[in-house]
Amino acid sequence: MVGAFALAMTGSILLRWGYDWVLDGHARAAVAMFAFLAAAAITNCAFGFIRRDTSAPRRASTTPYAVTYGIVGGLMIAFGVLFVLWKAFHWSILGGHLVLYIEFIEMALFVIFWSTQTVERWNETVFPE
Repeated sequence: MVGAFALAMTGSILLRWGYDWVLDGHARAAVAMFAFLAAAAITNCAFGFIRRDTSAPRRASTTPYAVTYGIVGGLMIAFGVLFVLWKAFHWSILGGHLVLYIEFIEMALFVIFWSTQTVERWNETVFPE
């Protein structure tokens, strides 16, 4: 009970007197999270081209999936770098909702990554042969 109260009070204080710190912290955490997701997509891309196990039955071709992973990972990194530059140079074309825009773009790219991975691995995980 005391811990919950302390957490609620800390949150209230941060929102009242340190809201800029909360926004910057959120932006940093979002950049870090999407950087790790981009790394996962690029790793899937690399393993899609490396993986050549001829002894086990494999899906028809991993190359289109690997290319998709590479494009998604590259775009995630590119938009992340653009976001960091946008924040650093205080460009104001999009107004004050830059974090909202970049998170929408990054989440859309993540949906593409996850959907591609689901289609690629459907028969291996959902209905194993």
